[in-house]
Amino acid sequence: AVVSTQSTGLEVARSLGEFLEKGWRPRRTIKVASWDTEEWGLMGSIEWVEEYRFPLRSKAVIYVNTDVAEGGHCHEVMASGSPMYDRLTTGILNKVNGVNASTPLPLSGSGSDMYSFYCYAGVSVVDINCNSFDNVYHTLHDNRHLLELVDPDYKSLAKVASALAQVVVNASESVLIPGDVEVYAARISEWWFQH
Repeated sequence: AVVSTQSTGLEVARSLGEFLEKGWRPRRTIKVASWDTEEWGLMGSIEWVEEYRFPLRSKAVIYVNTDVAEGGHCHEVMASGSPMYDRLTTGILNKVNGVNASTPLPLSGSGSDMYSFYCYAGVSVVDINCNSFDNVYHTLHDNRHLLELVDPDYKSLAKVASALAQVVVNASESVLIPGDVEVYAARISEWWFQH
């Protein structure tokens, strides 16, 4: 997971850098980060969010995450996240996957670095992933050799990078924040009456 996720994040950062060199200027600041010690309690991201939680609460628009961006036989890029970005993310996934789905995003769980952003700082999150290696995830075989064996052209990673970049660019350059408060309110209402 380390090789694929880091590669995907670096590719998004490289692409954004190319846009900047050509004169593109987003309306909002984009920060690219990679966290350490995720498997030992999300320490890297939690420490950072604890230090910057007040500016995050007042200024952050979205936290876009990928934790598992592995290739192979992964035919569909998936996402979870805050209902605020349901429509934006679903539309982008439809383009990337070549489908026309309207399923609401499942909520993000607590086992990844996005957790501290939405639980401590109240920032909406989107987690984009593609995983076909469930049986080798976090084992000795979860490495670059396997990734290149099953996806030598990195097609799945390119799809994840494309989805990540599109969410980031949309959130950073639209005049209005591309969140959808109607969907957010409807989902909260749904959950309230279910519990």
